[in-house]
Amino acid sequence: VFNNKKDLDMLNSIVHPELNKKIILICNNLKKAKKKLVVFEGALISRDTKFGSSLDYILYIQAPNKILNTRIVKRDKIDEKNAEKLILMQKKVKNNKKNADFIIRNDSNIKEFNSRLNFVLDKLPY
Repeated sequence: VFNNKKDLDMLNSIVHPELNKKIILICNNLKKAKKKLVVFEGALISRDTKFGSSLDYILYIQAPNKILNTRIVKRDKIDEKNAEKLILMQKKVKNNKKNADFIIRNDSNIKEFNSRLNFVLDKLPY
């Protein structure tokens, strides 16, 4: 489906409305439970989307394509060529950087990334 724009658009038209309903439900339940911080992960979240425009903050996690490729190969157990296709499909993601409230580099190990992430989270008023 990822190699066919028409099929991908069809899939997104089915998935995204249901996903938005679920997100609203989760947020409402957490608000009732007096939770102050909710985090959503999504490569395509931006201020230009209905969902993204409703968020208080957007964090952009940045890693070089070579590192992304290596991680995708390992995670998804696919070859480098298919990993590169996944990265290219999300090339619009780089545009989201300019509208992010914070940019966090993810080009090292998990300990360093967690340190960078916590540094940003400590700055948020929650």
